[in-house]
Amino acid sequence: MGEITETVDIMAPIDQVFAALTDPRRGQEWNPAISGIDGITPGPTRIDTQWHQSTHIAGRPVKLVCRITDLQPPNYGVLEISGDQRGVITTNCSVINGGTRVSQTLNFVPPGGIFGQMTGGFISNAIRREMMRTMERQRTIIEAEARPSFR
Repeated sequence: MGEITETVDIMAPIDQVFAALTDPRRGQEWNPAISGIDGITPGPTRIDTQWHQSTHIAGRPVKLVCRITDLQPPNYGVLEISGDQRGVITTNCSVINGGTRVSQTLNFVPPGGIFGQMTGGFISNAIRREMMRTMERQRTIIEAEARPSFR
């Protein structure tokens, strides 16, 4: 299993950051590779909230089923991914001076067979780059939404 961890500091209150990051309706804001999100479990985000997501990973279209398996606002959440690709994203938020530190770890099953052997490093690097770009977009958007009095 591959593992990638990235961290970003967001100058906004932890409650606001965590709520935004764990709202499945906002996925396309953070990641332009996501082409569609549907079938979101009605109601507020909670354990067992589930949805279907169409995206591209390393240029390849994939269909995913996403399900929140643990949620401890405003600090911790776990998202399980199944379908064409399998993995787990763990999000940790902590208060820092001036905002919130977000650390996300993606554990994923790399492609198998000859294709996986030939492209494993490329795919891991592409996923890391996309994860960093996504977290930077999260920072930009959430900081812009933060209450003016927070800044």
